[in-house]
Amino acid sequence: DPSKSRSVQVTDHSFRDRDVDFLSDSKLIFASDRDGQYELYSVEPSKSDQNLFESLQFDLNRLTDTEASERSPVVSPNREKVAFNRGRGQLVVSTVNDSGGLGESTTLLDTGWAEASDVAWSPDNEWLAYSMPDLDFNHEIYIHPVDDSREPVNISKHPRPDTEPVWSPD
Repeated sequence: DPSKSRSVQVTDHSFRDRDVDFLSDSKLIFASDRDGQYELYSVEPSKSDQNLFESLQFDLNRLTDTEASERSPVVSPNREKVAFNRGRGQLVVSTVNDSGGLGESTTLLDTGWAEASDVAWSPDNEWLAYSMPDLDFNHEIYIHPVDDSREPVNISKHPRPDTEPVWSPD
């Protein structure tokens, strides 16, 4: 059906908007440098009875406002949390409140130099898998409990770069 395979532009300006994910069926989360550095924003239709494909006007909300840049948001499968990178080497998990904003945050990782990339949520929303360089600049795959109850575990330990982890649905 051609009407179901279309794109809709939700922002129109000269700033860099990237790293988009769905917070809900009618709300997107993304990173933008519109305020001088990358922060996280959400966008949704201005009228609550419209979806992203029907609306011509959108409301934009800034979700973060810190001294460090925030990038690469990844929404959990149950849409109750968001993992993202902050600054240089921090992996943060924030809750999503009822209004779609970000609530309580937990810093899972703070390396000071290397960012977690290719972040993937486990199907049960309890773990994160990600790729990160070791001290030899070789990317390895780590798993990390979202509640930060244990240290991250390198599950690949391979002499070649390992990237883009994917969880099995079972």
